[in-house]
Amino acid sequence: MRGRPVVAAVVLLLLAAGCGGDDAEDTAATTATTGAAAGGTAAATTATTSATATTAGEEAGACGIAGGQDVDFDAGREGATLHGVLAGEGATAVVLGHESGQDACDWAFYVPDLVEAGNLVLAVDLNTVGDRRLDLDVAAAVAEVRARGAQRVVAVGASMGGTAAVAAAGAPGSGIDAVASLSAPGSFLRADA
Repeated sequence: MRGRPVVAAVVLLLLAAGCGGDDAEDTAATTATTGAAAGGTAAATTATTSATATTAGEEAGACGIAGGQDVDFDAGREGATLHGVLAGEGATAVVLGHESGQDACDWAFYVPDLVEAGNLVLAVDLNTVGDRRLDLDVAAAVAEVRARGAQRVVAVGASMGGTAAVAAAGAPGSGIDAVASLSAPGSFLRADA
């Protein structure tokens, strides 16, 4: 399958970035999706985001990401819209769902590598107020990147974002070709993985 190298690259990037913490409290096990342990916290990677998200000569966009654009898109339910940060282009899209208490910008550290690998990337702000259907938020993000021309979609999520990604991928006709879940609980709010 052509999507497997993308999934492997995404998982390796995320695991490698998490190896920096040495506090026992900062260490978390990934789900069976990856079958390996990863350490670190979102706070540890967030602190380095603005310094590492752009390369020399490129102007920082949304979340400090070179070429990053703030986008609002239809959430697929009446009167609801979602926000995300979009970067890159390519036939394969990577949709990123964040941890509880975080937002789309917490993926900023990883986006440049995914874009450099030739992917369209959409980090979505999951809606934790209102109807709180995180799986539907991921599904809406998938529809957005498909509308932008993506032929393959990989959904990646951490913690609650992982639960949302797995739940969305399990829906018939989800449009998700591969999923990577990092430290996701079996259920979160109204999403069941």
